[in-house]
Amino acid sequence: MNEPAVHTNPTSATPRPTADVLDIGAYEYSSTGCSYAISPASVAASAAGGSANVTVMAGAGCSWTATGNVTWVTITAGASGTGNGSVTYTVAANTGAARSGTLTIAGQTFTISQAAATTCQSAGTLDWIHGGYPTQTGIFTAEYDATPSVTPIDAVVGLSSGVQTAYTGLAAITSFDVSGYLYARNGSTYQHITTIAYAAGSTYHFRLVVDRGAHTYSAYVQVNGGVEQTLAINYAFRSEQATVGQLDTWNATTETTNATIQVCNVAITPPPRSSLADFYIDQTSVTFPGGNVGDHAAIAPEGLGGSNAVKYTNLQTWDGTPQIHLAAPLDISSVQSTDSLRISLDVSAGRTSSMYIYFNDDWKTYLVSPVLDQTGGYQTFDIPIGSTMRSQMTNSINDIYFKAGDGFPDNGTLWVDEIRFIRP
Repeated sequence: MNEPAVHTNPTSATPRPTADVLDIGAYEYSSTGCSYAISPASVAASAAGGSANVTVMAGAGCSWTATGNVTWVTITAGASGTGNGSVTYTVAANTGAARSGTLTIAGQTFTISQAAATTCQSAGTLDWIHGGYPTQTGIFTAEYDATPSVTPIDAVVGLSSGVQTAYTGLAAITSFDVSGYLYARNGSTYQHITTIAYAAGSTYHFRLVVDRGAHTYSAYVQVNGGVEQTLAINYAFRSEQATVGQLDTWNATTETTNATIQVCNVAITPPPRSSLADFYIDQTSVTFPGGNVGDHAAIAPEGLGGSNAVKYTNLQTWDGTPQIHLAAPLDISSVQSTDSLRISLDVSAGRTSSMYIYFNDDWKTYLVSPVLDQTGGYQTFDIPIGSTMRSQMTNSINDIYFKAGDGFPDNGTLWVDEIRFIRP
């Protein structure tokens, strides 16, 4: 007679169940009729933290416990109970990124999602406040919350290169004007597309889309979390900053007596990388053919935001053709004539110069010749491809060529950071 084998470990065996429990192999079922539920099952906590309760619903005589699974949530009351009850917990203030944690209450999972730390600074009368962010030389988005303490107020928030304590040092500027309305700087004047009144104590969320290369920006505003409104479209940087090479600091101030302007939650976001076709030096293996010109090429951590870039030194106008050879071809089969080429370049400061760019064959597949200004710093170009240019290109790119045109500095330097095919 064959009988199933039974194996036990005398040192760790679980005692057999007794009353009110039915044992079926590896499973045990309670016959006491206890069931448990909690309400709510999850909460969103502010960055400041605080205390709250969870309701436990259980049958009469049914016992339960509550335990924490993260260090920043503490159970302060109701760690155990029988029947219906409640659990009180306290969430500590968050000083970092958004986070999530759980409690186990009556066998149920209770989830707490806490917002990221709120970073705020306030400027009083004639004070200047500042904050740095990663250097931006192309297109990027800047967001911040601003709250005036009084109405009317004369206050501004502006982006700049380095810390500024004068209005003339600011490039892209939003303003709480003494008229009681919001404005943005456009070259030499303050203007607005939409008339937006402001009130003391209300928070205004600003979103600026900044194009450092074009020295323009657009501004959008949400009032107390409401619908976003357009404040400015392609406004020029303040006239004194019309050629600024980079932006890396935000600043705010007010001239109104007994008033403050509070700035919170400043966030800087570069543009998303295209899904069509991207060429980034820090993501692609490249070599530098071309003899003497290739000998002057190197990969250097001098790209946008500190990324890697190709750096060519000792270049001359119309002399030699720097070549970047891609170890793996760049697939551009999805690129259409209605798409655009986005390219970020930098050249030695001092002259306005042209740069000719070719793909796959030196001089044969001519695509574009952007003109770089003389300020130095990366300049990002979005250039329509068009049907003629697209017809000259194949479905993949193996080599990229550059030719320094008129105005290029003697023994100049060329940096190439990104080449992207984007869909507007």
